[in-house]
Amino acid sequence: LAAGRIWNQLGDVSSYVFNKSHAVCYTWLSYQLAWIKAHYPKVFYRVYLNAYRLDKEEMDDIIADAGKHHVYMIPPDKSRSAKWEVLD
Repeated sequence: LAAGRIWNQLGDVSSYVFNKSHAVCYTWLSYQLAWIKAHYPKVFYRVYLNAYRLDKEEMDDIIADAGKHHVYMIPPDKSRSAKWEVLD
């Protein structure tokens, strides 16, 4: 009987607690990525383009954003590498 009451109370609170903790973790991750992008833009863009499968429009947006931060990307070349590289 007592366990059932506790379970019901946890059930009522759990949806709020999950949302709050999820929001905190997402905010922290966003902050970390923004910091890396600001302090290590070459690393950020290289990893971003190589880690995710992006459609052409998304890829063009990321490459354009990299150019705004003076980071110029070299597309994959089958003879050298299958990964995006940064032009130094």
